[in-house]
Amino acid sequence: MEGIAGKAAKFDGTSGYAKIGQTSGPHINTERSFTVSAWAKLDKKPSGAAVITAQAGQAAPGFELYYSAAYDRWAFNQYSSDSAAATPRYGRCSPTAPLPGRVRTWWACTTPPPTPSPCT
Repeated sequence: MEGIAGKAAKFDGTSGYAKIGQTSGPHINTERSFTVSAWAKLDKKPSGAAVITAQAGQAAPGFELYYSAAYDRWAFNQYSSDSAAATPRYGRCSPTAPLPGRVRTWWACTTPPPTPSPCT
């Protein structure tokens, strides 16, 4: 698929993913300061969360950068622990709701979003 500068990966939104880095353990120490960024383009407004990137855990991800259908904006969550009882300890949303009407547009998504605000 055509990207901002050359080619881009395209996923089906259901089962497709890219795996990079180590084969086990966390890639990022989420107890320290970190930044994750990605370019994303949605073909349609999602009915649920559209995850761009996340650090997988056994029960809860270390973090998620995603489009939230519930808040109608890009969001970032960092969780309290890798357990079934984990809660987001840091959640932020982009200040403006880019969808609907702005699908098929490339978005630069960075953690935390520029001028982060609580998800409300």
